[in-house]
Amino acid sequence: MIINNVGSGSRGNATLVYDGKTLIQIDAGISLKRIKKALTSFGKGFDDISAILITHSHSDHTKYLSIFDDDKIYGPEVCVNSKNNSLSPSVIYRFNTLEVIPLKLSHDVPCYGYLISSSYTNEKLVYITDTGFISTEVMDLVSNAEFYIIEANHDSNMELNSNRPLYLIRRNMSDKGHLNNIDSAYYLTSFVGNKTRVLMFAHLSEECNTEELVLKAYNEVFLAQTGRVDERIKVLCLKQNEETLIKELVK
Repeated sequence: MIINNVGSGSRGNATLVYDGKTLIQIDAGISLKRIKKALTSFGKGFDDISAILITHSHSDHTKYLSIFDDDKIYGPEVCVNSKNNSLSPSVIYRFNTLEVIPLKLSHDVPCYGYLISSSYTNEKLVYITDTGFISTEVMDLVSNAEFYIIEANHDSNMELNSNRPLYLIRRNMSDKGHLNNIDSAYYLTSFVGNKTRVLMFAHLSEECNTEELVLKAYNEVFLAQTGRVDERIKVLCLKQNEETLIKELVK
């Protein structure tokens, strides 16, 4: 499976997923120019995208949704123009060789994560961003995947001591907001297994987080909860203005 995160953050989000047979995109918050450039990294063009999966209606995930044909857009009902393209949580949908299960998340608007499984490469990607917590129902579905993209939005101390309005701080730190570094790492200790190869921390706040703090939290939580940090697993932070290309396990 090839994963190209074109950009991740409050100014725009989009991720390309390709298993050698089927190409889909998650979210549409990045410009067509950047999407086309990213597609060249594995020899594909814009018309090769079979489906676009939208997580939720916030503009950093939907800003460029109009460049896609309506019949390719899938997601929560408020994000699509046809009820036929409205997805329900925990239901299996198939796009050629990719099986997609929407994961109900907790945000201030209807929001999904996605479990994406390839019948061609027998690999799984878990995509979870923009949520204040992860339910036990979702946790039961997403264990031992090869790839994880999971939100680590803010460092709690930086958020509390920021110059942001109090209502925004409360929202971001609530069950309807965003995962902080510690909680993100804690959830991962329950998810990762012997198949897991790559962990990608997403949607880092440019104002209230740093890559160093994310990775510090990951290492400290895994040591405390599991007694070790698995050196087999590649761990990285996704960026707002740079592509992150993962293609370790391509068949």
